[in-house]
Amino acid sequence: MSLTAGITKLLKATRKSVKVPLPEDIRTLTGFKPRPLQEDMRRRMKRFNSWVVHRRFGKSYLAVQTLVEKAIECPFPDGRYAYTAPTFDMAENIAWTYLKNAQEKIPYSDKSETDLTVELPTRFGHRAQIALYGTDTPKQRLRGMYLDGIVLDEWAQQPPNVWTQQVRPMLSDVNRAGVDDLGDENQWAAFLTTPFGKNHAYAMHKRAELWSQGLGVKLKSNVGDTFLGDVSKDGLGIEDLVYRHDWSYEHWPASKTGVLAKEELQLAKADMGDDDAYEQEYECSFEAAIRGAIYAKQLAELADRGRITRVQHNPMLPVYTAWDLGMDDCTATWFVQMVGLEVRVIDYYEFNGVGLDHYADVLEKKGYGYGKHYFPHDVEVTELGTGKSRAAVLRGLGVRPTTVPRASVGDGIAAGRQLLKRCVFDTERTEDGRARMQLYHFEFDERTQTFRKEPKHDWTSHSADAWRTLAMGIRHSAPNNNDDFQNRSAEL
Repeated sequence: MSLTAGITKLLKATRKSVKVPLPEDIRTLTGFKPRPLQEDMRRRMKRFNSWVVHRRFGKSYLAVQTLVEKAIECPFPDGRYAYTAPTFDMAENIAWTYLKNAQEKIPYSDKSETDLTVELPTRFGHRAQIALYGTDTPKQRLRGMYLDGIVLDEWAQQPPNVWTQQVRPMLSDVNRAGVDDLGDENQWAAFLTTPFGKNHAYAMHKRAELWSQGLGVKLKSNVGDTFLGDVSKDGLGIEDLVYRHDWSYEHWPASKTGVLAKEELQLAKADMGDDDAYEQEYECSFEAAIRGAIYAKQLAELADRGRITRVQHNPMLPVYTAWDLGMDDCTATWFVQMVGLEVRVIDYYEFNGVGLDHYADVLEKKGYGYGKHYFPHDVEVTELGTGKSRAAVLRGLGVRPTTVPRASVGDGIAAGRQLLKRCVFDTERTEDGRARMQLYHFEFDERTQTFRKEPKHDWTSHSADAWRTLAMGIRHSAPNNNDDFQNRSAEL
């Protein structure tokens, strides 16, 4: 071992007890000079923060610098901080250079290019780590740890259950004292995004807006584990409202920040050639249509027709299910009943990281009387590890799959759109699935200026794939005059 390597090893072994002299203002080391509006946003931060800001404002840079400053000020041993993006590659491309450049200016700090982590000295003689993560797969490293602070960048394009099922429990360490008597934001979170339709990020942002104004928010009680629900401040009894004082709200379109010149905005709008795209990216509009959206138009039409409403389960009718089976990602299930030609969509369920026995238990606990269970064709594929197909495992659990023949994605989407015309959705129990379907889209190729042939595979795909299974299952059942669907009378 060389002398340099030996000294480095010794420093790493002893550094937790070494108090590194740091300047009162760490920005004298990092060189961070925020614009006035960035500094105001930083000053207004509370424990939880919703930032909807236009492209090229510098929100990601501000967030990374905030992570560095808060890590250095962490009063606890072994501080843990995280930056997340929809994919690991996006996290690296957006934030790693910013984080690495700041770290390299701070004495007695380290970084790992492989893991995309930095380790910093704190003002109290401890160490704090900042790590980058992608949230596009359930097999990521976020589960099972604690956090002192986290930035969720491009939040509108991350799965909502990253917050509800993974991150939020990490911010509840009794030894970290979430918000102390002085209002310090220990165990904090910042959600950064530009809009991507009215999804979970929109719901969270509207809640933050009301709470930041001291207003109450109506929270739905039956929207599943992963969707945050709608908000309203009109016509509600005061006893129904929830009041919070630990959220901040920032909403800054390009026309109000002055960061980009008016001439540049005019040129960008002309070059983009798409008002919705410009309104979404620069003016932070949640109303703008999502480019390439596959089911959004049909779902909007259903809402306009009053077809998204309260739909009661009818115990006189069988419940049919349609599935998308995940291997390394989520499994999704739609629950429907048929009344004549009308499809009543009464429920939706999605989860990940568990065996098929979990989903069999879910079916039993819901207490429905079941008809057919529609599964994609690959349910019959024999797995090398067990020598059994998943269909065989399901049959052993009391679930008898009906296999839907293989079809192209295009045919499945066409059938899914046609099926939506016949549907009525329960507004609460299906909200999670509809929110995902609304954002399911073809990806736009900037190089060719065309949409790709295959839809983008991300956290929105599972509900849409299960919907295609349902549509194709019903299509193949329809020609059979003895099929349950065709024999049910409208009176039932």
